[in-house]
Amino acid sequence: MSATCFEIYFNPVYIYVRNTLLFAADNNFKTTKTSLVASTLLEAGQYVLGIDLFGVSMPLIAWVLITVGFDAWYGIKKSKKQALEAYSNAMKFPKDSPEHRKEMRVYKLKKYDPKKLQFTFFKCFTLLAYLAFAKVLLSEGNGILDFTLQVLTKAPIAIFWYKDFKSIGDNTAYIYKKKAPIFTIVESIFEPRIKKFYGGSSGTNYQEDSTPENSNMRDDENKR
Repeated sequence: MSATCFEIYFNPVYIYVRNTLLFAADNNFKTTKTSLVASTLLEAGQYVLGIDLFGVSMPLIAWVLITVGFDAWYGIKKSKKQALEAYSNAMKFPKDSPEHRKEMRVYKLKKYDPKKLQFTFFKCFTLLAYLAFAKVLLSEGNGILDFTLQVLTKAPIAIFWYKDFKSIGDNTAYIYKKKAPIFTIVESIFEPRIKKFYGGSSGTNYQEDSTPENSNMRDDENKR
């Protein structure tokens, strides 16, 4: 006699629940909640770890987004410190003097503004949107450009993560007056490979000077 659909798909679940209840009854149900919660979290964790989003594992995407979050957090702390330093310097000069105006411009540029976090969300959105595009492109076939998974997804994600990881190192170095050795080590590993990936192009500059804020500061300096 062939097995029914219930026996194939649900019998293991029935056996698991029955054995759990029998074990809990023998222990006056003291361990029921703990065992159920622990097993549920374990199964959920294994399920999430096995999910691929746009052809990339969930843990990898989650780690990249966590890095972006830490970069935003330390970026805010750095900006607040720069704003406070600029305001303190401005108070040392007579009001409306060139030095006072210069420091106040820096203060206004660096002080915390929640609108600046929009760029962080925009970075995350564009990353996920690109991965979705790459997934569709790969599913359609290589085509004339002969793209590979490494070129379309893995390399961009690695470079994306490295830029934010390096930014965390720069921000924390400014805040704490010292850079953790891991940032220098990772930089020595990634920088040569990124330059090689771009064919040694001199246009791959990931310094903070390329951000809109610093560009505005350079414009202000030129105007003076």
